[in-house]
Amino acid sequence: MSLVILAGLLTTASSCGGPAPPPPVAHPDTGIGGGETPPATVNCLDLCLRGAYCAGALCNEDTMSTGYTALAEQLDSQCEIDCSVAETLVSSRSTTQTTDPTTVAAEWQCMFQSSCRQVFQDDVCGVQATYSCGA
Repeated sequence: MSLVILAGLLTTASSCGGPAPPPPVAHPDTGIGGGETPPATVNCLDLCLRGAYCAGALCNEDTMSTGYTALAEQLDSQCEIDCSVAETLVSSRSTTQTTDPTTVAAEWQCMFQSSCRQVFQDDVCGVQATYSCGA
């Protein structure tokens, strides 16, 4: 399963039914969320929880508030449901596309070892990860 698909789950779940939000204004990197140990196995749930944490933390930083902490908690609770559905969809599709396991492992490590801003604002992992704090 490609990390690009999994990273898109967080942004897709929050943007269904409307146009894509504009890219966020660049903010300085405080290093929040960086240096984490990646989970041993690539999986949707850990990636979703990472995205939820980073979205809340980055939006709190961007707005200089704690107003997005509750949103991050709501996203956390939705991760298990969304990942269950996503894994069912992925496993039910037959595909001839193969993913290089070395590339996936490097992206996985990058998603957790890089700061939230590096991953979701600067896309240093190359997985098209983004975030938006709303309108």
